[in-house]
Amino acid sequence: NENDKIALMGKNGAGKSTLFNIIAGTLAHDEGRILLDKHILNHMHASQRAQHIALLKQDPKTSTASSLSVFDNFALAILKTKKARLKTALSPRTKEAIINHIKNLGLDERLLSREMGSLSGGQRQIIAFAMATLHRPSLLLLDEPTAALDEEAANLLMKLVKRFISEWQIPAVMICHDKELVEQF
Repeated sequence: NENDKIALMGKNGAGKSTLFNIIAGTLAHDEGRILLDKHILNHMHASQRAQHIALLKQDPKTSTASSLSVFDNFALAILKTKKARLKTALSPRTKEAIINHIKNLGLDERLLSREMGSLSGGQRQIIAFAMATLHRPSLLLLDEPTAALDEEAANLLMKLVKRFISEWQIPAVMICHDKELVEQF
């Protein structure tokens, strides 16, 4: 349901990340059906599912390119989640949408010209969140999103996540080992 939040906790190796990868379509499964908004996702490729599911992994390095600018990383994210051409992903209209999204999250648009690898871990994770949520998903998956962040960056990220969930009225599932963070979620 809209605005539902579920936290998954468990020991390492229990299958939490495996479940996320199956839902996102990056890992095959043997049985069952995956339903989202009454749509069966089983036969959708990961790129098709990415149009409906935003996934924020615990390590932003796995979903960003260090040597590219933040803006170029957004363009790549758009190409991955939409059947867009590079020309569209780099268009002035798209750049305006990215700037508006960045500003809405309370981030400085000057970050767009910085090289992704020059950002702190917290900044990089917040940008990865912004990239994942540029287009309204039907489901937000958070795989230990604050695991490698300091307390200040973790609090800021969770504030942004909660505001996004509330404003967009979407369900979210988070994997977490921190009971305090789960209570804040």
